[in-house]
Amino acid sequence: MKHNLGLKILALVVAIIIWLQIILMDEHQSKVNLELRLVQSNTADTLRPQPKKILCQVQGKGLDILKLYFSNAYVEMNAADYWAGNDKNFRIINVPDKIKVNIINVIPSPPYENLKAEELAKVSNNLNKESPPGEKVKTSETNSAKEKNIIDSQDPITTRILTDVPITTPQKLKIFPSKATLKVQGKTSLLANLPQGVYITISSTPDNEGYCTVFASVPENVTVLDITPQKVRIIK
Repeated sequence: MKHNLGLKILALVVAIIIWLQIILMDEHQSKVNLELRLVQSNTADTLRPQPKKILCQVQGKGLDILKLYFSNAYVEMNAADYWAGNDKNFRIINVPDKIKVNIINVIPSPPYENLKAEELAKVSNNLNKESPPGEKVKTSETNSAKEKNIIDSQDPITTRILTDVPITTPQKLKIFPSKATLKVQGKTSLLANLPQGVYITISSTPDNEGYCTVFASVPENVTVLDITPQKVRIIK
């Protein structure tokens, strides 16, 4: 037993090293907690417990997923989308170029109940009390703002998420993933016609690691806010 113990320990260490190498170099799906930053918060949102992390489902090599966890990357979401449990409307910010990971989706906490009307009324009253006394807005500016609101209310600018949009490849190349998700912004009447006029393509030549950059073409006056994935892998 004593003579074989050293060999058994050595074999176990070698097996662990091989297993770690397979895990780190093989491509698979995993879940990673990233920093969360909420934007466009309103008064009601500030009264809720502010989350610091959000769980993300990612796909890539184990080593890249590990690097992503220790990087400065963070998730940016509109506060309304987070509290509603919307897992499609998000942006991944500050991901290093060397990390080749596809962010599939995020997993927000369960939707919270709306605040009571009494609580919102109290907040509104407090804000009114904090306004400087005697502060008045010019009549012309007020009328102009009202007119603008009337025009915007007829065809307001909004955002929309387009999922499972096919990616067109030159020379019928096989890629992974083969579909993309777009976050676009524009007037409601323009976004209603999408995905008509939306085309997603890739760069003509891959980089040294076999990845091609993804590009999106959209109709005029429509803005692309985010595209997922930003790069795809060429499958040989």
